[in-house]
Amino acid sequence: MLGHEIKQTDYKLLLKLYTNDRQQLLDVGTFLPNFHLFDQKFNKLTLRNYEYIPMLINVILGIETSDCIKVILASEKLAKRYPCIKFLVITKDLPFSLAKFHEEHKIKHVTLASAFSDPMFAKNYQVLVGHGHLKGLFYRTTILTDYMHKVLWRDSMRNGNAVEKLNKLSTIFKEICPCPIRFNS
Repeated sequence: MLGHEIKQTDYKLLLKLYTNDRQQLLDVGTFLPNFHLFDQKFNKLTLRNYEYIPMLINVILGIETSDCIKVILASEKLAKRYPCIKFLVITKDLPFSLAKFHEEHKIKHVTLASAFSDPMFAKNYQVLVGHGHLKGLFYRTTILTDYMHKVLWRDSMRNGNAVEKLNKLSTIFKEICPCPIRFNS
């Protein structure tokens, strides 16, 4: 009986250690783990590239899907208005595909980044689809950080309109970037 209890405890401990608990790592108030990405120009990116800069990170499925394209274009508009926040869109697409998309859509204010070479990114940021037809790809997720990379807001964009959610974040952006650029439209 005692041996069974020990095995049960060991199993629970292992399960806790190895389960991808989506709420465990990136709760509001926690700090971002480092990443090793490539941008659309094949430049290496790590969290150190953005020291003391607030960030809005959009993790997307891929640049080919219409919803993800809308997220990138909405991010571009917001990034133009809030220049003191770094906007980063991360996908598994290869950097040369990101470069083509970047050029075709005239993206100037958002960095498109590829996590193809960082096997820990999906686990660390808890964005890995673990089952179904999309297994191995990323969940759409948005993370907003302060200048120390402390998570201020995080939302899975699987439910609801991602572009609407991004636009609603502008109230938080005003606290981080108090003087947004105003456009006459």
